[in-house]
Amino acid sequence: MLKIKEFLNKIPGSFKITFLIVMALLVFGLNFPQKFAEVTKLVNIELFKHFGSFYMIFAFLTLIALIVIGISPLGKVKIGGKEAKPRFKYHSWLSMLFCTGMGVGIMFWSVAEPLYHFANPPVNGITDTYEQQITAFKMSFFHWGFTPWAIYGLTAMAVSFLGFNLKRGILFSSLIAGKTRPGEKKKTGSRIIDLVTIIAIFFGIVTSFGMGVLLLEGGLDAVAGLKSSFGLQLLIIIFATVFYMASTLRGLDRGIKILSNASMALSFVLFGFILWNVSKTGLGSYAIDTAQFYVKDFINMSLGALSYSSPDFLREWTVKYWSWWIAWAPFVGIFIAITSFGRSIREIAFSILLIPSIYSFIWFIVFGAAAIQAQEAVGFPVSLDNASMMLFTVVGYITKTPLISWLTILIAAIFFINSADSATYTLASFTKEKNTLSEKPSRFLQIGWGVLFSVMTALFLFIGGIYILQEITLIFALPFTLLLLVTFAIFIISLVKYYKENFIANYQADEAKSFNLLMENSESVEGA
Repeated sequence: MLKIKEFLNKIPGSFKITFLIVMALLVFGLNFPQKFAEVTKLVNIELFKHFGSFYMIFAFLTLIALIVIGISPLGKVKIGGKEAKPRFKYHSWLSMLFCTGMGVGIMFWSVAEPLYHFANPPVNGITDTYEQQITAFKMSFFHWGFTPWAIYGLTAMAVSFLGFNLKRGILFSSLIAGKTRPGEKKKTGSRIIDLVTIIAIFFGIVTSFGMGVLLLEGGLDAVAGLKSSFGLQLLIIIFATVFYMASTLRGLDRGIKILSNASMALSFVLFGFILWNVSKTGLGSYAIDTAQFYVKDFINMSLGALSYSSPDFLREWTVKYWSWWIAWAPFVGIFIAITSFGRSIREIAFSILLIPSIYSFIWFIVFGAAAIQAQEAVGFPVSLDNASMMLFTVVGYITKTPLISWLTILIAAIFFINSADSATYTLASFTKEKNTLSEKPSRFLQIGWGVLFSVMTALFLFIGGIYILQEITLIFALPFTLLLLVTFAIFIISLVKYYKENFIANYQADEAKSFNLLMENSESVEGA
């Protein structure tokens, strides 16, 4: 009995509360699955009705803020102070942040979304097939390009600066209000902030897990003929759990970093095979024209001002995407912050904004063109219901090599495992006893969160698939958007103050010192 009590005392209160809230939702879902799905969808429809424009403006202003901060003199500030050195090599750092932020998602949607928009043109006034293709690429890249990476980037900059430079820790409550002093009890508001963050992270991660499971399931169905079933999903979850827990427990240097580098290297191999086998006709024109129309229509797309062919397009696509990126921002932003020690604000801003976005742009163009080429030749059905199989159908048709199809499954599995291990490490870091960015989380917390993620992913897939998880994630995105607004404001105010104290003041002091030294030398010369 005493051992059980000691074990329970080791579990953080945030873990227990999160577990109870998730279990309550799960029990409701198990007993009333249809009602649960209807309620979550209805709530999201109402949220879009009242806050859809708010999401759009928030995302647009976040991108502008990140660019302005990166270009301005504030970009000189280094995370951890002037003498701080980066912990990871540049390519490893980029690999980790990309795999954490979009690895699984970009494989899931890089074929399905351009193909869906091509079959169902999202805007009015499209006159020919070529314009239809360009619009499909443009909208897909808009949803996976600069704006989502700006949300991740500004979150990472805020957490890393406030956490490392101002020593406020890793919790959003402490980033906003400052760290709790020894012996001081947390205020109710701070507890609520941390709980909202944990739940937003939790459901964002479980949704990502669910997407990874469905992607692998679709691959095994398309390549090996293993039909979709909950049993197959469970086997995938067990397999992935073993591997991502092993990677997480090895830590950032010996586990997550190595897996990130491997997954990026293999993705280059897959990209090369597709590029080699796909028809090159028009690829250059696709890229140039998509970029031009993306820039031309960016403000209108950002403000939802295009003439959309469906009144539900913004709710079903753009606002839903922005909600997802916001819901995933705490987990991705915190992970990037942990790995960004020693890098400047400017380096973080433009590395995160440009390099993953350009890679995503090229990936979407090549895989989207391959998808349209394959669909026109074979005529497979284009529906979001079979989105998880489309990638493997297209790869199989384009390369005509089963080995490449199996390589695609392997890459999807590694991306999935990579996203899972970094997510587990991040939430374990967020809920550890000491509120710091630098200290590693305990193995106990990593195992606890990792097992909970896997169990809840399995149970939610059992009661309604990925769509219920998505709807729940979108609901929790709203309070976190408000939390991010406050955090960004505090970050910008604190960064300006820090720059004045550590750069302008030091520069003025150096100037004064140089002037005094010059005057002393002049007096010495006159005296001689």
